[in-house]
Amino acid sequence: MTKPVVLTEGKSDVRYIQKALNLLDEKELLNSLDIRPVGKEDNEGDGGGGQTGLNNFRKVYTAHPSSFNHAILLLYDWDANKPDEQIEKLWIRSIPKNIEDTEEKRGIENLLPSHLFKDCFYEEKHKKGTHGKSIVIPEFKKQEFCDWICANGSAVDFAKFDSVVQILKEFIRGHQLPTVQQPPE
Repeated sequence: MTKPVVLTEGKSDVRYIQKALNLLDEKELLNSLDIRPVGKEDNEGDGGGGQTGLNNFRKVYTAHPSSFNHAILLLYDWDANKPDEQIEKLWIRSIPKNIEDTEEKRGIENLLPSHLFKDCFYEEKHKKGTHGKSIVIPEFKKQEFCDWICANGSAVDFAKFDSVVQILKEFIRGHQLPTVQQPPE
């Protein structure tokens, strides 16, 4: 049997979800799903990924639903504002916004505690503002942060990912798919 597929906006989303499922003792759920980013990885980053990639996949699916023989979940970040939708075996869900995040971080990082986002994960970028004046904008080092939190994060840090766990469980139940038992270690 083919595992149901969960497509995310990017590769860091996959890493966060996998880490959360491990830390939150949801290994059976993790083993029951094929979680991957939409698009393909290239030297420049995610080719065809992000919200646009998920939207494009939806268009292909709706034009040719019989071409897909397994359940697929398109999992958007909270800031995509996508309503829940189901088209045959295709599910569309958005990760809920963490309202406790006072900085309102974009993307899946919104689920992580604000205190983890230390200054070392930001780089000052100079951009031209109005009237040719240079302005400094802090740019988030997304990949560096992802590497760090996936290596050092705790179950407490990933606690808000329980909302993602619930979406994944609902997806599995909705397709009446058995979870895969974790092999003994």
